Amino acid sequence: MKTAPVENVIIPASLGGRDIRDQPSNSKSNPPEQPIDLDALYAHVLGKVGPRLSCQGSKIFQVFQHWQSYQKKRDVLREYFPNICSTNLSFAFEDDQSHHLIASNNPLSASEICERRDKVGSWLENCCGGLIEFCSEDLTLTKKDSHDVGTPESVNSGNRRIQYAHDSVLQYLTKLEIWSEIVKKNTDEDFTVEHAVLKSLVLQIKTWTSPAGRREIGCPWDLILSTLRYASYAEQKLGRAQTTLLDELDKSVSEHFHQRVQAKPQPRYNGRPLFPDSHWSEFWPTDFQRSLRWRDTFLALAIRHNLHHYAAAKLASHGAAAAATVATAITQKPGRPLLSYTFFPVLGNFLVDPALVALLLAHGADPNAPFDNSSPWQDFLRYLMENSYQATAKAHTKRASDIAELLLAHGADPHAECDFFQISEDIPRVCSAIDVVQRVFMDEAAEVRVGLQLQRVLLQRQQTVSNAQETLRRIQREKSGEDVGRDERLAQFESGLEEGGKKPEERPVATKSRWRLFPRKLSAVR
Repeated sequence: MKTAPVENVIIPASLGGRDIRDQPSNSKSNPPEQPIDLDALYAHVLGKVGPRLSCQGSKIFQVFQHWQSYQKKRDVLREYFPNICSTNLSFAFEDDQSHHLIASNNPLSASEICERRDKVGSWLENCCGGLIEFCSEDLTLTKKDSHDVGTPESVNSGNRRIQYAHDSVLQYLTKLEIWSEIVKKNTDEDFTVEHAVLKSLVLQIKTWTSPAGRREIGCPWDLILSTLRYASYAEQKLGRAQTTLLDELDKSVSEHFHQRVQAKPQPRYNGRPLFPDSHWSEFWPTDFQRSLRWRDTFLALAIRHNLHHYAAAKLASHGAAAAATVATAITQKPGRPLLSYTFFPVLGNFLVDPALVALLLAHGADPNAPFDNSSPWQDFLRYLMENSYQATAKAHTKRASDIAELLLAHGADPHAECDFFQISEDIPRVCSAIDVVQRVFMDEAAEVRVGLQLQRVLLQRQQTVSNAQETLRRIQREKSGEDVGRDERLAQFESGLEEGGKKPEERPVATKSRWRLFPRKLSAVR
């Protein structure tokens, strides 16, 4: 069986474990005629990498494989995620205290891009044995990719995309026993793949610049959305907040926005005016219909992206004074309440974690706080009605039920009504909370148990509220000096009149004795 030469699969410098500077004299002479055992070949290549370089190689393999796997999932959902290239990979291994991470926004120059490309090329050959390589020249970055790495197209010629050397490399590396050995070679206990990828995304934003001829674009919205989505994913995987990186993201985008939009004589963006206190998240491109200013903050945007641990870190308080400050920031935020943002997920996202709702409620958030003729509780009911037809929403039925019980336990009005729009309808419909429960949770057999439990909680809450309202009215009448029992006595009197107006039932009369016909006194005389 004729097979391709080894040199077409792995670069010559990797076959004998030699350094890239070594030049084999006759590496292409006498190609093997027998089929190549690729598994043995790849094991030989990785075995020639020294212990010091194998640690860095393990990190690169993990980041590259994770990046590609995550990007494929985004592609299935038709969501943008940047390709991995030499610049982006170098950002992933940037020192956390590096100049680019803590400094202000500064696009990379052509020389810096080429320098990073050469450094990454050395990593791939010396640390990864050439199993990962640069794409060929005709597979360079697209225009959109070139904008995302932070420099105009004219200086991006040095940036190169990265790929596996052969499809069989991916098949070999993803074997369970092989991949576990690669992961074990990493001796850096502080390294996590999710932190490295998120760092790369933030640095891409910090080094971003507007596309040539399109200076009106104030922010790389696609890249920001991808970063926030990935930050939520990283939080769920790691179980902790990435506060430093997300704060740098906010600072970087604020600087981009100020330089390109707010610094203008009459600042406007997407047809909307900017105010001195406007935050860049107020102009999120998918939020077009806003009758009032929401007064967005980065914390509100993080809540919309289900960044539970980041919100908890920002709301963490130490001492009574700090706790009062946090409670004031939540309950007295101008514009839309923070709790309401949990029910306005960004397009493509689903309901937030119930733990995030519980966190806001524990810090004093009010489910009935009014804003724009609605409340967070009504916003939640509206979200359920408008998204109940989606299969993805049905998969989160238990999450929605838990959120509903949390809101009811913290005082949500069980008698509230919400208006909502159905598909292809221009006139809103109105339904009560109990209608929402019956329509959303009790349409399918799998959801009936959850729906019955939630319905029971809602009815109990309605009874509790009704009793509390009656008690409150009684107390108010007592304070005003009214006769509290007057209404009860009047009701009894009216019921008595109704009973008195009825004809009494006829009872059988006993036959009178003949002795009763005579007067008693006559009988006595006789």
